[in-house]
Amino acid sequence: MPDDIDKHIAEWETLINSFLAHRDRVLGKIPSLHYSDVRVGLYGLTGNALVTGLLTLKMVKTTLLHKQWWQVNVPYVPEQAKCQHQTDELIVHSKIGVFVLFFSFYESTVRTLLRAVCPGACNNGSDAFANVYTCLLTHLGLKQHISLLDFARTIRNLIHNNGMYLHKSCKNETLSFRGKTYLFEHGKKIQF
Repeated sequence: MPDDIDKHIAEWETLINSFLAHRDRVLGKIPSLHYSDVRVGLYGLTGNALVTGLLTLKMVKTTLLHKQWWQVNVPYVPEQAKCQHQTDELIVHSKIGVFVLFFSFYESTVRTLLRAVCPGACNNGSDAFANVYTCLLTHLGLKQHISLLDFARTIRNLIHNNGMYLHKSCKNETLSFRGKTYLFEHGKKIQF
């Protein structure tokens, strides 16, 4: 990570700028939206999650990549290898935190939207999340996005199970994302 931190920061900033341009383009088409509208909220939380990720990278660059910072703030971790390990762990935990924060809000928003457009459907939005988003996206004519949410939901569940894939029917599952196929084997840790 130290060698390519600037590259990661630049990529994150590009992602944020792209997101902000998209948000402004979409929300600009509906100038009467109130800040309490779930669509505005979804963009707001996404932006917050992206900025949190960027702040983590910039904080790592200005603190944890400097031996002097460790000597002053965490003197009981003197070895460079251990400092690097702790830095890598912080980055992994931060990525997971940003993902879980975003996904939790996104799930809540999708359930709220389903209750608004299909009252009573999927046990009034309280069914398993896969049922909820499949129903909503089908109703809205956006079925092409179901596979993305299947993948994101599975990753979220892996996080809850410390990287182990567990299926309620003890089955393996194959999912595709961005042109790549992933095998999730019941009872096994992921290998990608």
